[in-house]
Amino acid sequence: MAGFINSVRSDIAGSYNAGNLAQKRSSQAATYGFVVLTVLAVVLLMWGMAFNESSITYLSVATVSFLLPLGVGLFRSTRFDPFEPINLVALAIFFGTTLRAFWLYWSESDRVEFIMMETTFDDVLTNAPWILTSIAALCVGYATATMRIHLEKFSFIRDYSLSLRRTWLSVIIGCGMALVGTLMLVNSFGIGFDSGFASESYKRVHEYVDDSGQVIYGTGTERFIAGFGAYTFLFMGALMLLRMLRLTRFNLAVLAGVALLAIVGPFLTSSRSSLILLMLNLMIFLFYYGKLRSRTIVIAVLSGVFIVATLGVLREENQTDMTRDLTAIDRVVGSGNSLDFVRTSAIIDRVPEIRPYLNGQSYAALLSAPIPRSMWLDKPQVGLGSYVKGEIFGEDVRLSGWPSGMIAEGWMNFGFIGLILPMLLFGAMLRVFYESCRPLLGISFPVTLIYAVSIWRLGFGTIGMNFAHGITQTLVYFVPVLILLVIARAPNRATVARPAMG
Repeated sequence: MAGFINSVRSDIAGSYNAGNLAQKRSSQAATYGFVVLTVLAVVLLMWGMAFNESSITYLSVATVSFLLPLGVGLFRSTRFDPFEPINLVALAIFFGTTLRAFWLYWSESDRVEFIMMETTFDDVLTNAPWILTSIAALCVGYATATMRIHLEKFSFIRDYSLSLRRTWLSVIIGCGMALVGTLMLVNSFGIGFDSGFASESYKRVHEYVDDSGQVIYGTGTERFIAGFGAYTFLFMGALMLLRMLRLTRFNLAVLAGVALLAIVGPFLTSSRSSLILLMLNLMIFLFYYGKLRSRTIVIAVLSGVFIVATLGVLREENQTDMTRDLTAIDRVVGSGNSLDFVRTSAIIDRVPEIRPYLNGQSYAALLSAPIPRSMWLDKPQVGLGSYVKGEIFGEDVRLSGWPSGMIAEGWMNFGFIGLILPMLLFGAMLRVFYESCRPLLGISFPVTLIYAVSIWRLGFGTIGMNFAHGITQTLVYFVPVLILLVIARAPNRATVARPAMG
């Protein structure tokens, strides 16, 4: 069989399904939420200023930080898209700053002291105007960028169709890569299962020694190769969700095997985000085809909380032989992930007093990202986490450390200018990417799949890490899925087959 379905139809105009129930409900929820939180922010600000309560005032500021990008996403267009980049940025700020602010105010967990990073609410409020200005710059860049790349003019997109034989070849190659990568991971780290599978879940890094005897840490290429299990699962799962690949027992059994390959690597390296992304990416894909249901969202959210909490406990037990008395909320909200005003303020207060400006070094690190650490021991770290934790805060660190977030990264590089210009450009970049894909979402299979597997890392993830780190993680999904799509593509459109494969 040469091909089975043409995934771009020139007679269809517009973007995703106009009758998308999830889109309508998300738009209503966002509108009501915006109104309620705006009123709440005003009340909290008046309360905090009237009684000189800096913690209450910070709650207002943290709420406003979320409302700025949400407002752009809500009122920029007649159609609210919850997975538009600016709305994912808003969600990242809500999780890392707004929700965490209320948790900091009420929680009695010992995680509060860790999240506060030896700073106070008064310190954060002093820097808040500059941080809010940085977010505003991102919003301006996003709202004013109107350019788009006409992807439909490229023959790969315009004439894309899939071949049954090549689709299975793509799945086989992806599974083979995942299996090889997993075996390399087990062999490289000497993983044994004598004490059970669960005992082997913890953070793993490679240790290299340079000519001066300094120990340098890296993640290793086997983790990327093992990741092909996730990319293949997303590719095959998307086909089956659209019934482009039939739901036969054999196909379901293969999908289950691919899912197992997708889970093993992230579990052994305690990569909670990789497991959660398997669900999130498929949810985004379903949304643009009008097939996302409320129960799917509820199941995914509950599963995500379970994964974060459970793997967090396993990591502590396996690495420290102890478990802290933390609730699931403490582990999720108090994780320290995503864009956090407190951490951003603490970094601003320490640069350049403790460490000098980086003068663009963290952005340039993106150029060296594809080169394996084993081939270039002294290459710049793509992530700023270890630099922030080790150099700025003087804590012991191996690799991950404490992510800076893009606002603090801008300050660490260029001071006040870094708070404005990088965020302005990043906002424009997000808008161009979205507008280029938007007319084809829910219409073009390759564009929708690539967007679905990329946008969470790009929109939600990058703002809370640093630019080079976020772009690298986006490309880690973007490139392999593109490769699978290229392999599976039918060589020509001479034969248009039935809309499902066996």
